[in-house]
Formats: sequence, C-alpha cells, structure tokens
Amino acid sequence: IIRIANKAAADLFHVSERELTGKPISSIIDDKLVCSHFETLMKRGTVRDIEIDYRDHQGRNKVLNYSMSVINDQTGNPTAIVCVIKDISERKRAEEELNRHRHNLEELVKERTEKLRIINDKLEEQIAERREIEEALKASEERYRFLVENQNDLIIKLGAAFQINYISP
Repeated sequence: IIRIANKAAADLFHVSERELTGKPISSIIDDKLVCSHFETLMKRGTVRDIEIDYRDHQGRNKVLNYSMSVINDQTGNPTAIVCVIKDISERKRAEEELNRHRHNLEELVKERTEKLRIINDKLEEQIAERREIEEALKASEERYRFLVENQNDLIIKLGAAFQINYISP
C-alpha cells in the first residue's frame, strides 16, 4: 500500500497525490515486477536501478527506473519500503540514438577503411611497377654505357642545334 506519494510521483503517473495514497503499488506498476525483486529487497535491504517498461494512461511507452529500500523499526523489523521511481525514457532514447549513430559510424569507418585498403593496394602495385621500370631502365643504361665505353670507334652524340652532348672516351 502506498502511504505517501509526492508531486513527482503524481506527475509521473498522471494522477493526484491523493489518488496514489492508500492504493497498492500494483495499481501503477505490474505487481510481478515488484515481487520478482522482493526477496532480494528483503535480504539486502535494497534493490537499485531496476528498469521496467511502462505504458502510461495515454498509451505512451516509457522506461522507468526504480530503486527500493526497506525501512526497519528499532528492533530491525521491516516497517515500510521506500520506492523511488524515475522516468528515464528520454535518456534511453538518447542512448539508442547514440548507439545507432555509433553503428553508422562503425559502418562508415569499415567502408572508408576498405576504400583505403583498395587505394593502398593500387599504390603498392604502382610502386612495384615503377621499381621494375627503374630497374629495367638502369639495366638498359648500364648496357648502353658498357657498349659506348668499350667501343673502339669514336661516338659523338649531338643535340638538336648540333652541339656536342657526349664524346666517347
């Protein structure tokens, strides 16, 4: 039985404080949810941060977080249970949206990483091709130099304006 209800509880459940007072907790929250944690509550003296789905009087789905603590008398016997309930629907929606964005970001990162891998593979292929070309050019130059330097005949290389660019030794 609800002995005392504050304005926040009345606002959360869209009733007056007076309408909540004197009613069983099951009139606002599914009794099975409270009962499922009752044994733990009595053993430990408290249960914290239990999340439940709740449909309000207008049919809107909400997520509530509740914690309960046992109040004992001087002899240690339980006399009451204090229940604190918070509407965490907005926080949950924000968390879900954040998770969606995180998932989308992860997908974008995967796509970009794959594109970069492909580009990197192409660059590595181009580098390998250029190395082969450089090695072939170097070998060709060495052959040309060997032929020119070991030739018994005089070799003269002229430029476009008939200037001498090279004379063999």
